[in-house]
Amino acid sequence: SESESKSESKSESKRELRARMRERFGEIEDFEPPQIGKGEARCACSDHCRRCWMTRGKFVEVVEKYKYLGIWFNSRLTWCDHIEYMHQKAVTRTKSLRKLFTNNRIAARTKLLVWFSYVRPVLEYGCEVWQANQPETAKLEAVQTGAGALILKLNTKTPSVAVRALMKCTRLAKR
Repeated sequence: SESESKSESKSESKRELRARMRERFGEIEDFEPPQIGKGEARCACSDHCRRCWMTRGKFVEVVEKYKYLGIWFNSRLTWCDHIEYMHQKAVTRTKSLRKLFTNNRIAARTKLLVWFSYVRPVLEYGCEVWQANQPETAKLEAVQTGAGALILKLNTKTPSVAVRALMKCTRLAKR
């Protein structure tokens, strides 16, 4: 009798939750694959596994990676695709400014301001939502250090701490 009362209270709480959700969001559909009958829509996978999602009677396409508001999401729920994309974009932008950075007639501070306004925002975009691990952080930091060494005409072996001090900027992880 005690187990029956627990199961009844669970089913009542589920009904109450569904009622509140319906009230707030409208009709809610279960995201389980429907029973496929003759002539009905089929999902992409043959065994109708749990990966099949359906909404409003249509199957939702499952993709490996997806770009939303400039941030790459992948099916493994890691940020490696987004960070690789940012790294490539920052390197490309830095290379496009190489001629400017090697020009002796332009002050180093001006070159730094150009880099800070054109390249660094790419490295920092969306940093509020993603988090890089140590190798990924080092990869992004190498772009900043390399640009600083190029602009300030430093040896590539100069420690990153010294380059950042001369650039008067903090590590990307600190910002």
